[in-house]
Amino acid sequence: LEKRKTHFFTRKKNSRKIKKKKNKFPTRVREFQRKMRLNPAWAERDLLRVLKEKNINFQFQRIIKLDSWYAIVDFWFPATKIVLELDGKWHDERVDKDKRRDNEIINTGMVKRVIRIKNKTSRYLIKNHFIDKFISAIS
Repeated sequence: LEKRKTHFFTRKKNSRKIKKKKNKFPTRVREFQRKMRLNPAWAERDLLRVLKEKNINFQFQRIIKLDSWYAIVDFWFPATKIVLELDGKWHDERVDKDKRRDNEIINTGMVKRVIRIKNKTSRYLIKNHFIDKFISAIS
């Protein structure tokens, strides 16, 4: 087949065009995600450190597309399809909303289970190596 030069790559004449990857999330959602990623809560920072030390495959502050809106989850483990949410004090007032949100996230098919841990509890779990057991269970 004849090759022709286009921009920065060479492709065969009858091959499909290589599409430029579009960002599939709205700008406001990406900006909010970036803000959350740059300013994590202390519990998220502690868990981030532990997960990076253990070389676990995870995504921090991952955007998940739901029916009519977007959810940003704290930690997503793609291999096991588990979401780990670390909740601050304000989540005590929104238990029902969190349950609905968790169900919608599970209904996407990207996630099998959402695990919620309170920030205070996470520090205890890290200090007492319960997080190590969780990590070994999901990896």
